[in-house]
Amino acid sequence: NVKSQVAAVAVPQCHWTDGSLLDIEVVGRACTALHIPLALDVTQSAGMMGIDVGVIQPAFLCCSVHKWLLGPYGFCLVYVAKRYHATGLPLEHFERNRAGSSDPSWDIQGAMTSKGYPEQFEPGARRFDSGGRLN
Repeated sequence: NVKSQVAAVAVPQCHWTDGSLLDIEVVGRACTALHIPLALDVTQSAGMMGIDVGVIQPAFLCCSVHKWLLGPYGFCLVYVAKRYHATGLPLEHFERNRAGSSDPSWDIQGAMTSKGYPEQFEPGARRFDSGGRLN
């Protein structure tokens, strides 16, 4: 049983060494049929090739923007499927992805209490934001 042996499938759309392509629509359909989350890295293809998340249905899609999106080095984008917005755990845990962080009083008093940061995350995909935000 593949499902019991595979927790997730993580692949690129286009391999960085030789440009070979994966048929990510086929991979997406297989992952959807088996209920296996698909994490897709489109760093090498975003901006050059079409990507339809409605067809592919990845759980996560990410890319660095410094290639064909012509963005600055060190920045990246991430797409998180709606089904993970309420339950997915972020990689980073800091005050600005916690519920209530948009309250202006946090900039004055901070969010840290004697018990640490608030346990609840911001609603939706904001829980996956990285680092801090400008004041």
